[in-house]
Amino acid sequence: SPLLKDPKVRNALELATDQPALLSQLHNRVQAVTGPLLSGQLGYDPGLHQAATNLDQAKRLLDDAGWKLDASGHRMKDGLELKLQLVTLSSGDFPAVAQTLMNQWARIGVTFNSQLVKPDDIQQNVIIPRAYDVLLYELAMGGDPDAYAYWHSSQANDRGFNLSEYKSAQVDDALDSARSRSDPALRTAKYH
Repeated sequence: SPLLKDPKVRNALELATDQPALLSQLHNRVQAVTGPLLSGQLGYDPGLHQAATNLDQAKRLLDDAGWKLDASGHRMKDGLELKLQLVTLSSGDFPAVAQTLMNQWARIGVTFNSQLVKPDDIQQNVIIPRAYDVLLYELAMGGDPDAYAYWHSSQANDRGFNLSEYKSAQVDDALDSARSRSDPALRTAKYH
């Protein structure tokens, strides 16, 4: 979404996310992911973490980006509403977590169109065409920390697993180099 190209908007969403509340809703059955690698994988850095919830700072970031609150409490800029498409699975805990997340982000004036998709339909109808602004989904990561498929620019396409469409030449170089190393210390250095 062009709305999410602005880092201030993305940072505001992060600051408005109350991750502990989301985890408690799941009765702590899941582990928080705090960075691009999972705990126990090569290159995992426990110092990387999501910023703590700070609604005032999130609101300031949106204000600074030109997204002002209107009388109805929605963010507007140049006649356009800050409204995002959130898509998730219609099964399990996904609908409840999506609703909680939308409620959290509504506190800073962001609104949503939401869509619940059957597990059998999400790949074809949502992931391949990248028909979402925000995707709440699951990925199965193996024991090998090769994060190439999830973060390399070449995987930000309709068949790739880089679902955030993150692109960075520097990260691409590190990922290319890390996957060709067998020495765990060298791979760890590249992931850092």
